[in-house]
Amino acid sequence: KTPTFKDYYFIHWESKMHARILMCWLLCAGIGECIGNLIQNEYFHTAMNMPMTCITFFAMNYVSSFALISKNMKTDVLKLENIATNIKTEASAITLNQILSKKMAMDELVAHLFTEYSIECLVSFIEIEQYQKWIMDNDFDVTTKDVHHKPLNNVKLIDAHDDIPQSLMFENISSDSDDLLQSAKLMAFKLYQKYIEHGSELEINISSALRKQLKNIVSDKQKLMENINVSLNELLLLFDKPKNEMRLLLNYSHTRFKQKTEYTKIVGMFANTPTSHLRRVSISIVNNL
Repeated sequence: KTPTFKDYYFIHWESKMHARILMCWLLCAGIGECIGNLIQNEYFHTAMNMPMTCITFFAMNYVSSFALISKNMKTDVLKLENIATNIKTEASAITLNQILSKKMAMDELVAHLFTEYSIECLVSFIEIEQYQKWIMDNDFDVTTKDVHHKPLNNVKLIDAHDDIPQSLMFENISSDSDDLLQSAKLMAFKLYQKYIEHGSELEINISSALRKQLKNIVSDKQKLMENINVSLNELLLLFDKPKNEMRLLLNYSHTRFKQKTEYTKIVGMFANTPTSHLRRVSISIVNNL
């Protein structure tokens, strides 16, 4: 009897099949011997035993080669399906915010967005976030500097990784409390020119109504800079709707990215067990099918 162990290569199954084939051969040989004795034909036993022996050895060789290989292939396919299921389960749990918080994961997303010709979605999203964060970080203390100043609305920002370069629009921009509002207006105009204005190089896909609304507020630089009715709160929320629309489009792209084999790299960055090994195993299984 074959000792008990984890049978990865179906040794138990192979030995059982060999035993059954030999039992059939012995049974047929016994029946042939009995028939030969009954009819008293000395050639009958030889005529029956030779083909039965050949069939028996052919069956044993078939089990040890073609049948065993086929069984292993089916098991490999099941393993591959389990790997794919595990990767898909882990991938479904990864969010866009998580990707933007890790440089290598974000680099993979950028490469995917280039293939979809939609890199402006990510660039505009990040730059608007930086603009909102700049306003919130530089908002001065109302208790000591401006009793008429209203607290800023709470805007939810992502926890992006520190290696994301700061936008060039912050160059030569003053964060002094006296110039904060004017600086925010100037950057709002730059954002409009770069992403909202019709025909701009990185024009983002937003509704015509929203584009028209922003145009009425920001398109005229001089009018914007002289408008005393525009507050920091309004500037903070000015691009919030376009940003949320870009987040939605990025989530769509992220979902499509999850269907690609390249996404296993991202899964490996967040999984407890690196899926780069699983990916190598799955590829080797596929190549051997």
